[in-house]
Amino acid sequence: MNRRRILASVGTLGVAASAGCTGLVEELTTFSASPAEVTAAASEEAGYDHQGTEEWVERREFAGEEVEVTNYASEYTRGLELPGIGDREAAVFATVASPEVSVAGREFNPLAEMDEAEIVEGIQGQYEGLSIGDRVDGRQVESLGTTIDVETFEGTATLAGEFGLDVLVDVSTPDHDGDHLVLVGIHPEEDPAGTGLSVTDERGRITTMLEGLDR
Repeated sequence: MNRRRILASVGTLGVAASAGCTGLVEELTTFSASPAEVTAAASEEAGYDHQGTEEWVERREFAGEEVEVTNYASEYTRGLELPGIGDREAAVFATVASPEVSVAGREFNPLAEMDEAEIVEGIQGQYEGLSIGDRVDGRQVESLGTTIDVETFEGTATLAGEFGLDVLVDVSTPDHDGDHLVLVGIHPEEDPAGTGLSVTDERGRITTMLEGLDR
């Protein structure tokens, strides 16, 4: 499950349908999200390492006005020792934060307008060897001072180009403090390597990460 880049293009998926550039202008209206990061205590408890927070800035046209939009993506990974190939990143937790844009009395946010299938497609496209299937479960988690809905999908991942692994993919798309968020957790569904992992434990780790979000 090789990362092409942090989940930035999950956000840009929605841009193509509703935004464009009209060229450089001297003054732009700017909108900026706040990063959605996990506290150090929560990530340590869950066993995830912070790989970094990426900022990317885009110029978009909304309602005939060009604006500058600052988005953020954060990613955390958890290693798993697999026979024959060693320690690999077999679990991922990632967040994308995109601001609500208000122009001429109208509000825009491509992420908020994406449906579940588009979100899943965007996640799948960011990880080589990852294939996401049907929704299999759902739950609610207390996060960011509210209750968020988390949908779970089945999937498969290929590690090191050869090691197949059944995975579960948790997805949540809440709004918080004027930003739209995409929260993603990918973890093994079962333990193929005899390392003592369980679905309950790995799901619990993702829940800890969600509960530990801080903005």
